[in-house]
Amino acid sequence: MPSRIIPKEDLTAYQRWELGVFEGQDKGASSEAEPAEEVRLPTAEDVERIHQEAWQEGYQLGEAEGRRVGEEFSQRARALFTALAQEKLQQDQELADELLQLALAIAQQVVGATFQAKPELMLETVQEALAHLPTLSGHPKLIVHPDDAAIIKDWLAHEHGHLNWRVSEDAGMQPGGFRIESMQGELDSSLPTRWQEIVAALGAKPEWLK
Repeated sequence: MPSRIIPKEDLTAYQRWELGVFEGQDKGASSEAEPAEEVRLPTAEDVERIHQEAWQEGYQLGEAEGRRVGEEFSQRARALFTALAQEKLQQDQELADELLQLALAIAQQVVGATFQAKPELMLETVQEALAHLPTLSGHPKLIVHPDDAAIIKDWLAHEHGHLNWRVSEDAGMQPGGFRIESMQGELDSSLPTRWQEIVAALGAKPEWLK
C-alpha cells in the first residue's frame, strides 16, 4: 500500500511527541544527559486512552508501521504504570510496617507501666505458665523483679505450697516478667522474650526492641 506523506503541521500531538521520543533516544547515547523536565506521569486511564488513539491512527493510516509504533508506546506506558503501582505498594507496606512498630512500641511502654502500677496482674500469667509445665519436682525456682517478690511469695505459699517454691530476686528482670527454673528445664517469660514472640507472630521487624 503506498505511503501517504503527512505534512508536519497536520501531525497530532501524540505523533509529534512520539517521534520526538524515539529521535531523542538515538541522539542521547553520545551526548551528556540534560536535566529532565518534570512531567505528569500517566494514569491507567491515560494509558488506555493513548493506546486506543494509537491504534485508531494506525488504522486510519493503513500502515503497519503506524500500528507498530502505537503498540510499542502502549507497552512502554503500561510497563511504566505497572512499575509506579508496584512502587506505591512498596511505600504503603513500609508505612504499614512503621505504624505497626510504633503501635508495638507504645503498647510495650503501656504494659510495662501497667505491671509497675499493678504487679498483681502478673499472677495470671504465672498461673498460665505453670498450667502448661510438666509436673515439677525438686525445688523449682521462680525468678522475678524485687518489686514483684512479695506478692509472688504470698501467692505461691497459698496456691502451690506443696511444691516448695523458691523465689529469687533479680533486679535485671523487668517488672511483670519472670523465669522458672526446675529439674525439668527452664521457662523464660521475661517481657523482652514475650514481646519478641508477639513481634514474630505479627511479622514485624524486631530491631525496634533493641
